[in-house]
Amino acid sequence: ERYGPIRVAGRKVFLPEPVVPAVGEARGDREWIFDLAKRLGLGADFWDGNVEASFDWQLEPLKLKAAELKKQPKGVDIPAGAPTPASNNPGFSTPSRKFELTSGILQKYGVDPLPVYKEPVESPVSAPDLAKKFPLVLNSGSREPMFVHSRHRNNPRLRELEPDPKVDINPKDAAARGIKQGDDVILEGPRGNVKAKANLTELAMPGVVHIYHGWVQADINVVTGRNFDPISGFPSFKSELCEVRKA
Repeated sequence: ERYGPIRVAGRKVFLPEPVVPAVGEARGDREWIFDLAKRLGLGADFWDGNVEASFDWQLEPLKLKAAELKKQPKGVDIPAGAPTPASNNPGFSTPSRKFELTSGILQKYGVDPLPVYKEPVESPVSAPDLAKKFPLVLNSGSREPMFVHSRHRNNPRLRELEPDPKVDINPKDAAARGIKQGDDVILEGPRGNVKAKANLTELAMPGVVHIYHGWVQADINVVTGRNFDPISGFPSFKSELCEVRKA
């Protein structure tokens, strides 16, 4: 129902075209994002709302235009580039220009240049009192192949493949809690809780549970804290403490 995004396969570039007309007021991601940018006064950074102009910008290194690509449904061959000329500044893109076993960039900012393990802010080791109430480690964020982020869960055929949000839990942990396959369960942490179906699997190691992202019915972000990694800023998607009980 939209043109794009530009795709590359092998040495061909494609601009996918709509298969069906857009339904109702549905619009492509770029269209509404660009419109929002214009309303925020950022239109100049988003090609003044011109989606095709943004495709032209992407295609500029290939000296192609989106209008030309639309006429080639089988794609356009990407020419092999010229050999990369020898650099006047040889080496790697590191401060020392050498292959670094320690990070010169991290060292510059006062961070340990070698990987060092540090216990999460909330874990059975670093927060034993909290772990008495929430003894399981929560791993979240994995994708399910039939969905894209939070999309497609209103598609009946795809929901036949995965009808409900689920929590993967080791059979030993489930047995200790009186939980059986397919039971409605509550996954709760210090900040909130979600409801899902129990999926007993040996793929979840004892002491760890796993929940998938993207479900409106089980938005794991209400459980996730704000214990961001001090270097990367990454949220604690893999190290929250939680408990699972029958609903």
